[in-house]
Amino acid sequence: MKKQGRALALMLAFILAAQAAACAGGENGPAESTQAGSSAEESAAGTGEAGTAESGAADKEGTEEAGEEPEKVGLPAVGDVVEGFEVKEIRPFDMIATDIVLFEHQKTGAKLLYFANDDTNRVYDLTFLTQAIDDTGLPHVFEHATLNGSEKYPSSALFFNMINQTYNTYLNASTYQVMTTYPCASLSEEQLLKYADFYTDSCLHPCVLEKESIYREEAWRYRLPNADSEMTIEGTVYSEMLAAYNLHRAAAYNAARTICPGSYAGNVSGGDPKYIPDMTYEMLRDYHEKYYHPSNCLAGLYGDFKDYTAFLKLLNEAFAPYERQDFVLEDPGYKPIAESVEKEFTFPAEATSDTANKSEIYYEILCPGLKKDSEQLTKVTILTDLLGQEASPLGQALNEQFPASTYSVYVENEMPESALVFTLSEANPEDAAPFRETIDRVLSEVSETGFSDGFVDAQAASSELAAKLARENTSLGTDLIPNFMYEYACTGSLWKYLQDTEAVEQIRSWHEAGEFQTVLSGILAEEPVTALVTTRPEPGAKEKQDRELAARLQKVKASMSEEELQDIIARSNAEKETEDASTYVAQLKGVDVKSLPEEYRTYEVSDETDEKGIRHMSAEAEVDGVGTPTLMFDASGLTKDDLHWFALYNQLVGLMDTSEHRWQELSELQNRYLNGFQFGLALVPKYKTEEFKPYLNASWTTAEEDLEEGYALLEELMYDTQFTDSARLLDLVRQEKNSFRADVTQAPYPMLARQAFGSSVPMYAYRDFADGIWYYHFLCQTEEEMEKDPAYAREKLLAIQEYFKNSFGAVSSYAGTADGIKENRAAADAFLGKLENKKVEPASWDFVKPARWEALIADLSVQFNGVVCDYKTAGLEEYSADMDALASLISDTYLIPMLREQYGVYSPNISFNDYGVHILAYRDPNIPETFRVLEALPEFIRDMEFTQEDIDGYIMSAYAGLAQEPGQLGGAAGAISDRMAEIPEDQVLTDMRQMKTLTPEKVKSYADMFAKVMEDGFRYSAGGASVIRANSSLFDEILNPFAGE
Repeated sequence: MKKQGRALALMLAFILAAQAAACAGGENGPAESTQAGSSAEESAAGTGEAGTAESGAADKEGTEEAGEEPEKVGLPAVGDVVEGFEVKEIRPFDMIATDIVLFEHQKTGAKLLYFANDDTNRVYDLTFLTQAIDDTGLPHVFEHATLNGSEKYPSSALFFNMINQTYNTYLNASTYQVMTTYPCASLSEEQLLKYADFYTDSCLHPCVLEKESIYREEAWRYRLPNADSEMTIEGTVYSEMLAAYNLHRAAAYNAARTICPGSYAGNVSGGDPKYIPDMTYEMLRDYHEKYYHPSNCLAGLYGDFKDYTAFLKLLNEAFAPYERQDFVLEDPGYKPIAESVEKEFTFPAEATSDTANKSEIYYEILCPGLKKDSEQLTKVTILTDLLGQEASPLGQALNEQFPASTYSVYVENEMPESALVFTLSEANPEDAAPFRETIDRVLSEVSETGFSDGFVDAQAASSELAAKLARENTSLGTDLIPNFMYEYACTGSLWKYLQDTEAVEQIRSWHEAGEFQTVLSGILAEEPVTALVTTRPEPGAKEKQDRELAARLQKVKASMSEEELQDIIARSNAEKETEDASTYVAQLKGVDVKSLPEEYRTYEVSDETDEKGIRHMSAEAEVDGVGTPTLMFDASGLTKDDLHWFALYNQLVGLMDTSEHRWQELSELQNRYLNGFQFGLALVPKYKTEEFKPYLNASWTTAEEDLEEGYALLEELMYDTQFTDSARLLDLVRQEKNSFRADVTQAPYPMLARQAFGSSVPMYAYRDFADGIWYYHFLCQTEEEMEKDPAYAREKLLAIQEYFKNSFGAVSSYAGTADGIKENRAAADAFLGKLENKKVEPASWDFVKPARWEALIADLSVQFNGVVCDYKTAGLEEYSADMDALASLISDTYLIPMLREQYGVYSPNISFNDYGVHILAYRDPNIPETFRVLEALPEFIRDMEFTQEDIDGYIMSAYAGLAQEPGQLGGAAGAISDRMAEIPEDQVLTDMRQMKTLTPEKVKSYADMFAKVMEDGFRYSAGGASVIRANSSLFDEILNPFAGE
């Protein structure tokens, strides 16, 4: 079973991100975002292949000349007053080598946390405590509207202009149930100060208070192309929430409404699409008046600053006109329940939807008064994290009883009272009562006997290792600040997040003292009030809901005067007015192209192949006794028929018994010795060719003293996994099928983009066949065959296991200290020395090409549209780094104004990789309209007029991605990956210089490329059945893999 834990994600999100980065080499609660660029663009056309990471760390190379630096302003002392802010407290955060200074603004009471360290990816943030007072999404819409210009910078285009034309590593905003936060980040202190000015003025004096058009664009509006058309609704937030407010999200709100009836916690902060149109402009203006005041603000500053006081001065001047107010955020409608309740809700699904294993079950135990006891709350937080581990007594019990489902355990503090929350996803309604019974039984047992010593030791060791890797996270500041703010918003304690993080060090001592038993016994002492809430899909309800909306809109249309109708028609067909924000963009630029550093860090990679054909690679990193071992086994001899069994084998390892341990015990051992374990297919490309090589990749992060134990456990998992438990195997096949369906339904575009790239790029075709839609069909077939013959899969899986008992062509690598490199070599040699060593004969593969325009039917309320084209088809030879700046330009000047602002697409994106271009309309209310806009892109490029000064802004935006360096361990692993892919060591420097070559003339030359992209590229669309079928004439093939019987 795959766990979806949240407690540790909240408590150590930045640490876990660092672990992933270190291993790879290269939801803080439900939150909605303004930009969504990262979520939409992340892996949009990627494959997770090895060999794509940027160069790592150790020796600096480049051309930047050092100049005199101003003297750095030192930290203040408690009681000092700096630019109107008094220092109230200073605390160390040793885990990340940081001092945290708490300031309070003397006039307004606004608070500011300054995280002082040596991180050059600096962050500024403003957070306001906000409430979801209804289901219209007021906090979310205002978050979007806030950054649409301000009194000082009155341009609604400016925010996206800044994203695409200035030197930033992060510009965004997010809405949570209890707060709205506005973080920005840059590698330049001067640039960040400019952003701080824009963000501060936008939060306090946003243009939306005077311009209703911003509200209409971001929230909702009627659309009527002509008098005979059906009236529809569109808007950026409306489109976003059509996708975001799915059954999973609805289930969480149903649970909150049940256990805390009448509370704001049950209202949808992002907005329920059904109720977003109930919002009025006046409501939005009133919302700002109620919550956006300095006295309700907690600011954040993070990183290495020469003069942090400049930011305090900016805030002091901005807050000067305001008087202190007392903010007490009440929840007047909340009525505590006195006895346990059980409820079932439905969520609209299309008539053809397969509803099996699609229900969500919440079991909540109310903990009155827990939020008022900070120490106790911390212990409960750690307790739920332990319970949420697969190796815990609860994890084992749930895995036994619901093997095809996923679960999570966490403390919910967004409600008036804290609650222990247990969720079961990919379940069925009849699972609710057994789910509750299992939890009650296990909690009672744990309250009496506690956890095993081995289990607690594994969790403690994992947390300690994670702490050592905290600074590996290149986005540490933008992860850290929202976590501090969130815990403050939930509990009222500024130091709650720090307290929880430091408490990880006490896991062993609390266990030995029986603290977890005491805490749990206290919760269960008197029969607690609970809520058992099931949310299930209702087939046919989606069509009914759509009909009701259409009828309601038809009634609205019929009630309108001719003048009102013509006004809507005119606004629906009006082209977006081009807004020239160049003056403001120029004011907000803190650096220029000439000042961009041409430097990067490199590792010396040791690389040798021994007489047995085994390649040994290593790169030294400045880390504290930790490292990343990797073993890669040549998979090129597997035939096409083997690939799906290979993929299934990868998923089963660690989830089935070995001859030495039951799978429940293996989970505990993996947490202890294979931290961040990654096991599966890796494709290593050969740079600037279509060649690639498939491997089975096994990698993890470990303390050096645990290397031998880690390799011993890997050997057991790979070569001793038993496939004899047919019932368990069948359950895991079903779980894999359910997870695939859930992942694709949540984000269909990565799979569809891979399919499209696979039409011309062999590596993508391999990946798509191995774990794309063909793999899902394989899982369905395997399930059917195993129901008839339980032993059906056993021999096939054993054959895959046997295939990898071969060291020829293997790659052994390690990123870490010099001592770790030596120890790893000995452990890896011992491991590989036990295997056969026979030459691998590469197999040949022939994969089916996708249709020119594919459509995918899934349980979606909004569409995803895209175009993919390889460079050869587009008339180009290869990728050039200046294309990334070109992507920023096209997004800023065309895709965002046309698709987001005019047609309500949540996030339109364009990206280039080593093989081609991918244009994505993420959460799109349209299909044909979007492609008509994209078809006009070549003409727009030919007609556009830009100066070099304009182009330089886009270069700076894209350049920040190259200049932001990985952590030491991640950089070392990335350098090894680059060597495997034969990427030149100085490629980052080459890309930096190449990116600066973009000119207006070169931009125009790309028009022909885009003409070929739109003419000869592959297209895809994903959406609900009714929308896809309504546009069926557009598609060459419609895929409907998840349909019901």
